[in-house]
Amino acid sequence: MRLKTFKAATMAEALELVRGELGRDAIIIRSEEEDGNNGATITAAYEGVAPTPEVEPEVPDIAALMGEAIHAKHRDNADTSFDLEELIAVLKHHGVPHDMSMRLQTAASSFAAENLEEALSSALETSFRFYNLPATSNRPFILVGPTGAGKTIASAKLAAEAVMQKKTVEIITIDTIKSTGFEQLQNFATLMKCTVSAADSPEKLAEILNNRATGDDAPDLTIIDTFGVNPFDKTELESLARFIKAGKAEPVLVMPAGLDPVEAGEISQIFASMGTRLFVPTKLDAVRRYASVLTAAQAGGMTIAAIGNSPIVADQLQPASPLLLGRLIGQIATKKDFIKNTSNPDKRAAI
Repeated sequence: MRLKTFKAATMAEALELVRGELGRDAIIIRSEEEDGNNGATITAAYEGVAPTPEVEPEVPDIAALMGEAIHAKHRDNADTSFDLEELIAVLKHHGVPHDMSMRLQTAASSFAAENLEEALSSALETSFRFYNLPATSNRPFILVGPTGAGKTIASAKLAAEAVMQKKTVEIITIDTIKSTGFEQLQNFATLMKCTVSAADSPEKLAEILNNRATGDDAPDLTIIDTFGVNPFDKTELESLARFIKAGKAEPVLVMPAGLDPVEAGEISQIFASMGTRLFVPTKLDAVRRYASVLTAAQAGGMTIAAIGNSPIVADQLQPASPLLLGRLIGQIATKKDFIKNTSNPDKRAAI
């Protein structure tokens, strides 16, 4: 045991010196406080080398610790053969926000994935909800979203898939201002041998639905195509909401990939506030970055219900699955590949 003496102007200051150098466990052997302002003296005992002085703890860098844990997990998992650095590069390429990227990296590293596609799929499965739109439904599906999202094409694809499953389908459009949209649906309906009706008001929509056949003659699936709306225009949203209410329909958000991720999240939240729970991202074939698909699903608490990856009606909406989305996200076309494929007309559809 060793002794050390500390002197200060006051007893309190002398105690602070002891605690700062020897720690709170130091043993006070003797203390003396002189009269007046002559100061105080404390003799303290400690074992061997003096303890490390007490300091304020540093706030840990959580992001750095997570990153180290991910890399350590990757190094220590002998069964995992996918390249974590490649996963990080892929997520960065798509513009996935930092927090979401870290969660996906952590999730991917917890599985014994054999390749990047499998790692991405596993991470997406734990982070997002997936659901396939059925060919039969008691409630009409009303496809909503911004202008140019591909709602009419999506309506036709849903109808075509149901017809192929030998289901009866009814299509209703409330997009009566754009005549070409109605004509386009009529052409699709003729080929699919199903009916198309037009409703120019919520009351007309309710009337059409109330006058449908019932029982065994009722359509297996009713699809309502809508006009595009500005998601930041209150008047347009209120007009759409009246149609949704009149039709007692299940709204399905149809929104193109490739939007700004933050803006896509805001749009999704707006439609979620109108009761929308299902999300169909479209035009994935026409863009090279898919972060907006993920941010929209997360921000609005949406379930990804189908994926539009082709403008051709005969190419059905693809069933939503983490495997498909993981494969699409994992594909990054290099400049060389892009030039090679676009120079061959037969391969342009794959770009």
